[in-house]
Amino acid sequence: MAVEIQACGLHLRIEPEDDSFEAELQRLLAAFPPSRNRPDFTIRRNGTILTINGRTCDWDIPEGLPLFSDRIIYWIRETIRRHAAGYILLHGACVMREGRAWLLLGDRGAGKSTTAVRWCLDGAAAMCEHAVPLRVNDGRVCALPFPL
Repeated sequence: MAVEIQACGLHLRIEPEDDSFEAELQRLLAAFPPSRNRPDFTIRRNGTILTINGRTCDWDIPEGLPLFSDRIIYWIRETIRRHAAGYILLHGACVMREGRAWLLLGDRGAGKSTTAVRWCLDGAAAMCEHAVPLRVNDGRVCALPFPL
């Protein structure tokens, strides 16, 4: 039981503890293509022990903190961000509307995600939230879809 994805050239293998978490990961990571290569990172959890590439740590999440799935998604997102070679990463959100990408930037709490959700409810397509990878291709700035 594992979820394997490829994102920004990074190959990740996540081995969830149960079927419900695997189904949640499959849903959350559906925008990423499956990886057919040897993983750069393998992540597994057994009780309170989290193992990443053979290195273990005690991950006893106290009551009131975000669920493990939220934390692992955050870790995956940050890992991808650090390995997005060739991309400039901006803190923001991005939506696609009428064939154009709209970059939403602002300070923390400014409403970037809220604005993106409102635009999506009005017909825009979500591209990125939290981190927006940008790269110049043939003189044009292009955003890489990164919908976590």
